[in-house]
Amino acid sequence: MSDSPVLSEDVQDALAFSFGIDTPAKAKMVEAFVKNPKQKPFSSFASLRVDHGAFANVYRHLLYPKSIIRLSTPWTGDAKVERSIKMAPQGHTHYMEQWVIPNQGNRYTPKVEMYVRLSTGETLAIMEHLIPPSTNHPGFMESFKDEFSLLTRMNRNKEEPPGYRDLPKDLQQIIMFLACAPEPYKIDFGSDRGNILIRDCGQMVVTDPLS
Repeated sequence: MSDSPVLSEDVQDALAFSFGIDTPAKAKMVEAFVKNPKQKPFSSFASLRVDHGAFANVYRHLLYPKSIIRLSTPWTGDAKVERSIKMAPQGHTHYMEQWVIPNQGNRYTPKVEMYVRLSTGETLAIMEHLIPPSTNHPGFMESFKDEFSLLTRMNRNKEEPPGYRDLPKDLQQIIMFLACAPEPYKIDFGSDRGNILIRDCGQMVVTDPLS
């Protein structure tokens, strides 16, 4: 029988949302994250940063070779930042907590090993490693051209697009969730945002479509 990881009371109090903290290694990572949520790099976890953006850094970890670690921080309150940029982290949080984690069996949904959100807004996730659609999978657009085209037509539009009922049920469910997303969230499938990625097998995955 394996021991369940035990988080200190201070760490538990700091978490507003948690999922998948089921090993001592994950518990240790969460404890370090609570202590210093903006640490750069994640050197104490023997990690290598492989990507970064305005709201997140992405790492690879020796203990999770098939996954990535996504470390995000919320908007800092700078009044000069555009509203659309300010809302991006909250859109990610809404999608992760209201769709991704409750729907891990959906084939178009990213697989998550662990996810936590601090009461101050920062998030930490261990997720499956996905790749952009590319020539490495020349059959991707042929296999998913209808799905891809329909999703991109939803960009900034919460109406159910024509033809969506002809798509696989798993994708219909995501479309319905996005169409019902409350204000102020917007749908964003911009080509430069990496919101549609694929697994090594070529399966399309809807990763982060709300801003």
